[in-house]
Formats: sequence, C-alpha cells, structure tokens
Amino acid sequence: DLRVLWHGGLRACVGCAPREITWQAGVDVLCFGGTKNGIHVGEAVVFFDRELAKEFDYRAKQGGQLCSKMRFVSAPWLGMLKDGVWLRHAAHANAMAKRLADGLASVPGVRLPLPTQANEVFPIIPVALQVGAHTTKTVSVVPTRNVAEALASLVDYDPEATVDENATAMARAAVAVVAGEVTQAVRDANSAAGPVHAGDYLGIDSEGIAVISQSVTGASVGLLARLVDGDHEIVTIITGLDATAEQTAEIEAWLEGEHPEVDVEVHHGGQPLYPYYFGVE
Repeated sequence: DLRVLWHGGLRACVGCAPREITWQAGVDVLCFGGTKNGIHVGEAVVFFDRELAKEFDYRAKQGGQLCSKMRFVSAPWLGMLKDGVWLRHAAHANAMAKRLADGLASVPGVRLPLPTQANEVFPIIPVALQVGAHTTKTVSVVPTRNVAEALASLVDYDPEATVDENATAMARAAVAVVAGEVTQAVRDANSAAGPVHAGDYLGIDSEGIAVISQSVTGASVGLLARLVDGDHEIVTIITGLDATAEQTAEIEAWLEGEHPEVDVEVHHGGQPLYPYYFGVE
C-alpha cells in the first residue's frame, strides 16, 4: 500500500526530526506544503522510493499541473529550505492558531469541539448571537452548546412569562443538562483519550474527546457510562441520520441494565455526521 504524508505545520507540532515521521515511519511520498508556509504557489512532492517517481512528471503535465515558467515556482524553495525558515514559519502558524483558539474560547457561545494541535482551528460560532443587530424586536439569546441543551431549554419555555423570565428559566434548564455526542473520525489524530484513527467512533463530552471505539454503540455506551450517575433521572437520546433501530435498542438496553432508575426518551433528530446526541438531566 502506498503511504502518503501531507506535511505542513505537523513537524513543528510533534517536535521531532523530519525523518522520524517520513521515511523512517514507512512513508513513501511526502507532499511538503509550500503555500501554507508562506510561498506564493507550489507544493514539493518528495519520493523516498524513486521507483514510485517514474512518469510522475508526465502525469503532472497530463493533469495540467505543469507551469510554463517552472523556475519561478521552484525558486522560493531555495530560501524556504535554508536555515530552518520553513520550520520557523510552521511554528509561527501553530502559535497563531493556538492564540486564535484561546481567544475564541473566551467568547460566550463559541465552542471548540476539537483540540488545536497544529495550524487549524474548528470553532462553532452560533449565528443567533448576531440576530439582535438586525431587528428592532427584543431579542434574548439563550446560550446553549449543543442540541440536548437547546431541547431542554425549549421545554422550559413559558408563553405567559416575560422575555427576561423565560431567558433566565431556559438558561437554567440548559446549564442543568450534561450533554454528549457521538461522531466518526475522518482522519488520524491525537487526543486526551488516546490516538484516533480514521473510521473510529468518538464519544465527545464538554471537555472534548472522551471515548474512542470501533463501533458506534461502543462509543455511545462508553460515553454514557461517563455522563450518567445515580443522581440523574432522565436520559434523552436524539438519533441521527445514520443511527439504526438496532443500535438505539442496544443503547437503551444498556441504560436499563446499568441505570434502571432513569427514564429514557428517544427523539429522531435526523442530523448528519452525528449518529447520537445525548442529554442527561
């Protein structure tokens, strides 16, 4: 099998020699990112097994990737690879990503579901925070971090109460929810719960990735084992687009066996990418 590595800010993050994460680790081809490191255009493709490089230049030309003045694309690499310039640029990009993540973490309502490990940040920024600036009506935003909290707050809505009274009661209901969600990893990564491989199912709580499993029910049960304790009374399960009746029944059976004191409510949410949302009250 051909093993390809895309290399941008990765090495600056893991802090090891380039050879340790390339040819010594069994990588056959390295795609060395130039544009992410400050070069105007161009990537360096490095073949550690030269046999694999045969006809690559012809394939690049056939694919429309051969510039007429290739020397202008190649020349910036002379400076980039000299005196560790590429590594300083990558380290700076990683530091700025961390600075951005730290700043976003202090903004009310903004959520960072994944740790910032290199030069990418994946915030979830609620559109609702911007509604008040676009209407003359009285708007009060109830901050929720997930669907389970939003559902719990909606249940506490009182049409006879004032805006402020509803906002207070709904926010209190949202805060009382212990929430979690299950999704599937699309790439390899590291996490506080251990190494993550593409295809793994991840149980995510308020602190980040808490459970890693090869099955959706394994991740769900492992996550619920962390979320539910003897003081809880209700577990709400919101099923996603990819959840099956058999998987949901298996989760319900586990809850009945381990926590017979809780009431279980199942709602079909139909959300993509997340087979299950959980809310514990």
